[in-house]
Amino acid sequence: MDVKFPRHLTVFLFDLDGTLLDSTDVIQKAMQQAIKEVLGCDVSQDSLRGYAGHSLPDIMHEFDPDRASALIERYRQAYLEMEASQLFPGIPKVLETLQERDYDLAVVTTKA
Repeated sequence: MDVKFPRHLTVFLFDLDGTLLDSTDVIQKAMQQAIKEVLGCDVSQDSLRGYAGHSLPDIMHEFDPDRASALIERYRQAYLEMEASQLFPGIPKVLETLQERDYDLAVVTTKA
């Protein structure tokens, strides 16, 4: 990997979902399952794409403010039951290269 970074950069922060992990499909499926089980309605993956980047509480509150807590709880259970998300191709090499160059690395996420 032949990338040059300005010398003043010493730390790289990476978001987890959608940056390191290709987790969109798993997230959407868990949301669909939670909404189906708690609210009894089907939601398409296309309609869920518009919520990318929004917090889980905000999304579930928009679906039903009175049952947002139940939606969040069911979503988290469903997410844990699903097949794990995979790293995007090339991510291990990027992280390895940055670590070899003595950069400090960290992952930031809103996940519990």
